[in-house]
Amino acid sequence: MNNPLSQLNSVIFPLDDSFPFSEQNFTTRLQSIPEKQDFLLLKTSIFEPEEDPNLLLTSKSQQFVEPTEIESQSIPKINENSNIADKSSEEEIKDVLTGNIQNSSQRLARSGEVDNAGNEFVTARDLGTLGKKQTFGDFVGDSDAIDYYRFEVTGKVSVVNLQLQGLSSNADLALYNSNGESIDSSYNQGTTPELINTPLEVGTYYIKVSPDYWSSSNTQYNLTVSSKPDVGNTIKDAYNLGVLKGKKNLTDFVVGEWYGKSDPADYYRFQIKKWSNVKLAVTGLENEANVELLSGSGAVIKSLDSVGDSAQTITETLKPGSYYIKADTNWTQAKYNIELSSSAASENPASISNLSFSGKEGDKGTFEIQLKQKPKSDITLKFINGKYLTVDADNDVFTGTQDTITFTPANWNKPRKASFIAEVDGVKSNRNSGNTIDYSISGSMKGGGTYNLGTIVNTYAPDNQNFNIDLDFRNDYLNFWTPEKQKIAQQAADDWARLIDNEHKNSYLANQEIFPPTTEQTNPFKVNRFVDDLVIFVNPYGKDDGWAGMGGPNNGYSQSEPLSTYGGVSINSTSYNTGNKGQDNSKIYDHMTHEIGHVLGLVGTNYTSEQLIKGNEFTGAYSRAFNGGKNIPLQSDGGHPKDMKSIMSYSYGGSTVTAFDKRLLADTGYKVYGINAQGKPGEMSEFGQLLESSEKDNTLEMARKIGILNSNKRSFNEFVGAVDFRDYYRFSVGGTGGTLNLNLDGLSSNAEVTLLNSKEEGVNGSYKPSNLAESITTFLEPGTYYVDIWSPQGAKDTNYKLSLQLTSEGS
Repeated sequence: MNNPLSQLNSVIFPLDDSFPFSEQNFTTRLQSIPEKQDFLLLKTSIFEPEEDPNLLLTSKSQQFVEPTEIESQSIPKINENSNIADKSSEEEIKDVLTGNIQNSSQRLARSGEVDNAGNEFVTARDLGTLGKKQTFGDFVGDSDAIDYYRFEVTGKVSVVNLQLQGLSSNADLALYNSNGESIDSSYNQGTTPELINTPLEVGTYYIKVSPDYWSSSNTQYNLTVSSKPDVGNTIKDAYNLGVLKGKKNLTDFVVGEWYGKSDPADYYRFQIKKWSNVKLAVTGLENEANVELLSGSGAVIKSLDSVGDSAQTITETLKPGSYYIKADTNWTQAKYNIELSSSAASENPASISNLSFSGKEGDKGTFEIQLKQKPKSDITLKFINGKYLTVDADNDVFTGTQDTITFTPANWNKPRKASFIAEVDGVKSNRNSGNTIDYSISGSMKGGGTYNLGTIVNTYAPDNQNFNIDLDFRNDYLNFWTPEKQKIAQQAADDWARLIDNEHKNSYLANQEIFPPTTEQTNPFKVNRFVDDLVIFVNPYGKDDGWAGMGGPNNGYSQSEPLSTYGGVSINSTSYNTGNKGQDNSKIYDHMTHEIGHVLGLVGTNYTSEQLIKGNEFTGAYSRAFNGGKNIPLQSDGGHPKDMKSIMSYSYGGSTVTAFDKRLLADTGYKVYGINAQGKPGEMSEFGQLLESSEKDNTLEMARKIGILNSNKRSFNEFVGAVDFRDYYRFSVGGTGGTLNLNLDGLSSNAEVTLLNSKEEGVNGSYKPSNLAESITTFLEPGTYYVDIWSPQGAKDTNYKLSLQLTSEGS
């Protein structure tokens, strides 16, 4: 009998029951077709013969798709009396990835198997550009150990989905790029389906199907492939759903940390034109996923964390605008299904009145709100913060930012007072739009409304040429931070900022919760503001806990984000009740300088600085060089230098940043003028200069030297008080010693005097109350001595006159 295939120049298998060959001829001849031909067969047999174990072609479970044309010149010689190709046509094929070698006989050892996929890259079955779902059936096992498929990604990033199913034994799935480098793989045990879901750039890729490496398994398989444009892994690249009408189903995969984060998050963008009740019904999840509804600025409106296979729902009343949906997973590979829908909501069900507001950027305002009609049951009114507007529903700073008010059938028409902050936005012009107080209501009534504040007058503009530290005092629930105190605190911040040559990328805190670093207030407040380099939220607290203050950064803890852009400082108001305004201001500058240092990262409070702490020592190179090449010992808490001339050291009596502090700052990751950056720092603040000049004689090292005392009286006129609380004088006694006569008079307030020896031990002192003159008369041996004149706590500023005279024996 003639071989029917030798009569053909080109044959197409039709997708119907009209194939012209007889059943017997068709069955017999296909047993002899070499594995390299690319047959694409019907999903079911074109006839219904008795099941023949040698014929994979009649398996109803095998999945096939469109027919493929076969050209006669590409068909090698076939031995009609054998079930395998003539050995004269055999060729060895080496797998470029595994190095395994196979020949034609080995690959066709199982009678009747037709290999539709190649066994190496060069003979990989070409799938072209992937799109809608396609399924291909084939076999891998001892006679056909590898199947390769090739496909192209031609457009923007595509998410490719590969599924290997219909297994009777273990098989694995792998994905490679055109260089043979592994991109992804799936190695589930047994007959568990394999899955790869990953975003790919433009290029050529290869799919590899192979039996389990450790066992001699044989299995048929169904390989399902598809691709679609990547939904978008960032809010910037979110997939645009357009204006939301009716229902939309969102189904996809996200791939977490254990799977290489190849597709860690999906973002969708949608718009609504009117106030609407929007619903996200999350169902059909595989593994755990997180789903969030975000505002147009990216702030979280509502979230479902670690959703398992149970259905959960987000329902929110939203104002007109743009919104985002984010789906991600913490660690695994998860499939999600979200049904997004909307319905119309009642508009402006409440009235706003009695607005009190300056209209200026950064200022606080208040208003009153009440329902327009009596509800059947309790109603929850929720304020929706705008991009640069933060509303507090109860107008009580201590309770943090509250966003809801409950109205009942009994109090629905009683006005409630709320407050807001018109946040800084980082532009130099007035803000003409987006200045609205928005709210939604839920319960027996559903709807939402908007109240337009009009134009917000610009008061703030970023400085992109210099490093900036901005202090935000919104959380002053004790009314401690008077304008004067705020000015002193800002000067302390400026005196750090002037040293720094960095310029951070401008950022925005979107509905960010801030937890004050205090032992008193536990309720967080929210912010929606622009950040130029660094913003510090400054708080008071009134609990006498033994601390003058505390502070630290809120970010800057990772290698990718090693420096802080926002943080918090809290000052204990009980430490500043001396009644001496000058002294209080001096302490505020001192303590703010110390705590701002912690926010900047000193010592060990940001990623860079933390890496330099070994044991209980700081090992920064600039600090070591300043310290004679030795590590810097730290206090037991690990956050303060021990016995160093540093504003960060407990033992240092100064109030300003020192030369050593500049080295600490450079080691902490900043470019510091004169240390690791060229140029000169800006001018020190007025208050900082005053404190720095006073500190020149506030230490024994800087004591005023007056030489050897004798019978000639020496007199000095000076001042002690808030900004210069201590003066030191150094003198010597020669010969055989003598009697010192010391007088301190001309006082308008209390001042004390202590006499010290060269070992800093007290020799004598005078501590009279009020403005009474002080005096010391005592015999001194030859040596070096110090006069310590100081202003006690609570004392007011005072001038003084110091007189010194030494009378020797026999004079």
